[in-house]
Amino acid sequence: MKAVYPIIMTKYKREYYPYYINIPDFNCSIHASDVSSGMELARQKIAEKIINLQSTNQKVPCSNYVIPTLNHADIITLIDVDTDDFQVLKKNKKLFGVF
Repeated sequence: MKAVYPIIMTKYKREYYPYYINIPDFNCSIHASDVSSGMELARQKIAEKIINLQSTNQKVPCSNYVIPTLNHADIITLIDVDTDDFQVLKKNKKLFGVF
């Protein structure tokens, strides 16, 4: 399954994982050390959420191309997700983060 969802990244003044990444369509969030790893971790988190929803026959949110505008954040962007690629990477243990 291929899909696109918005993420909202906010940088906080702290050394340990300063980026807070909100993934509104899945009502979850993660932390990252920098923008690049934050985007990759968000992509992996979304893929994992989709796979978990599908495995329990729950509804997966439709792709959402709308960029939220009411949030104060350093970065608001769209993330593309391919759950088939994610499952191959997970099987081969080549994921960026730990899930």
